[in-house]
Amino acid sequence: MRISMLCAVGLAGMLAACGDAASTGGNGGTAAPAGSTASDGGKDVLDACATLDKAVVGQSLGATVQSAELSAVHDGADGADRYSQCAYSFGGTKMVVFGSGQSSDGAGEDVAHLTARVRKQMQEGANAPTEDVPGVGKGGLWNPELHMLYVFTGEGRFWSFTLGTMGAPDQKAAAIALARKLGA
Repeated sequence: MRISMLCAVGLAGMLAACGDAASTGGNGGTAAPAGSTASDGGKDVLDACATLDKAVVGQSLGATVQSAELSAVHDGADGADRYSQCAYSFGGTKMVVFGSGQSSDGAGEDVAHLTARVRKQMQEGANAPTEDVPGVGKGGLWNPELHMLYVFTGEGRFWSFTLGTMGAPDQKAAAIALARKLGA
């Protein structure tokens, strides 16, 4: 299970960076207004931990989050998607990873384009088919093997939720509940 989670976390970063793993490192939790949009409540894509508070994660999953760590920050200077991840640790190997990003390919409101791009990348990283999730954001995708939900929020923005090691009875429903807490 831990290997599966590590693969899913790595895939989330790869999907966001379109294969380029350059990272700028954490930004210390400081939100940068240049990365914010109306669709995310003004939160910066480079600070996923500020976008999804650890108290909300813990309350939604019925467990205490012991730590939240910003990671996989990619500033998009090389033309790839801007993206960051926050890893919420519940102790032991239990972890949820949330990603916040913005597409660099100029798709903007073209959710069909973003969905097709991410579906292809998710399916290349997993053996299970990726499913549409209607009614979540402006479009959503779920991959049961990766335990990963992608939500497209508009203005080229997207969120990813990976619940691989949480052991929730219905991880898809738990990921959708987290997305809804953010307004998806």
